[in-house]
Amino acid sequence: MTSGPGADASVAALLERVAAGRGYVLPHHRFLAEHAPRALAAYDALYRAITLEAGALPAADRERVWMALLAIHRKFSWRIHLQRAREAELADADVAECLALAAYAAAHEVLAFGAAEWSAQVAPEALAGAADTLFETARGRMPPGTAHLVLTVCHATRGDQAGVRRHLPPALRAGV
Repeated sequence: MTSGPGADASVAALLERVAAGRGYVLPHHRFLAEHAPRALAAYDALYRAITLEAGALPAADRERVWMALLAIHRKFSWRIHLQRAREAELADADVAECLALAAYAAAHEVLAFGAAEWSAQVAPEALAGAADTLFETARGRMPPGTAHLVLTVCHATRGDQAGVRRHLPPALRAGV
């Protein structure tokens, strides 16, 4: 726990840094600032590296991942990422594709259930074809590799190993 002279100032300074990068401070940021400031500093550095700094992904693709991720988890902190998506020149149709991919990721459980439980009555090729049609419809104009990356992240954060196994290889083959 942070205590002693200057503790309030150091907590405030850390939270100001978090807010400056993200545009907001969440309750768990406050908790970490007060009880584990080094952990928050490390967490914030990771967030900045992944989300804010130029890196492996172009800004538009980073925001595609964030928009779908926030939608699949029904997070209400999406506004800052919508602003960043706009700054990365994503249009309404691009954002809609992110939401459609999040819906596809949520539907993956239903498709997996059908493949597991109905395979004796429904040809696996038909089920796979339905999944492919949904994927193509959801991704719209988004490049396939980027769409597979978005879905890999959505599936990974939901613990859907089958979804990760389905979408990670094509994302890697596409070089994203």
